[in-house]
Amino acid sequence: MQADRRQRGEPATPDAWSKAALRVSCQPARGWRRWRGLIGRPAPPPGVALRFAFCMAVHTVGMAYAIDVVFVGWDGRVCRVVAGMPAGRLAMCWRARDVLELAAGEAARLGLCAGVAVQAV
Repeated sequence: MQADRRQRGEPATPDAWSKAALRVSCQPARGWRRWRGLIGRPAPPPGVALRFAFCMAVHTVGMAYAIDVVFVGWDGRVCRVVAGMPAGRLAMCWRARDVLELAAGEAARLGLCAGVAVQAV
C-alpha cells in the first residue's frame, strides 16, 4: 500500500501527511456564532475560513452571497469541496469531521481539493 502511495506522489505515512498539510487561518465557530455562521455577515477576508468542528452539513439559507464549503475528514484531509455554493442550498458529507466556510473562489485559490491535507491555524 505504501508503494502505491509513493507512485501517486502521496506521503507514505499519516505523520508525513500532517507535515505536508496546507495551513488555513481559521476562526472557530462557537456558541451563537456557530448557530449563525456567516449569515448576515460580510464574506471572510482572503485566506481566512470559519471552522465548524464536529460538523457534517451546512446550509446557506439567508445568505446574501455564495461561499466555498470544504469538508475535512477525521484524518485531516479534504473529503469534499463545494465551490461557489449559492444561497438557499444544503451540503453535507458523511465522512467529514469539520467544515470550513470560505469566500467564494478561495478554495480554488488556496489549492483545496479532495485529498489535500489541511491544518487549521
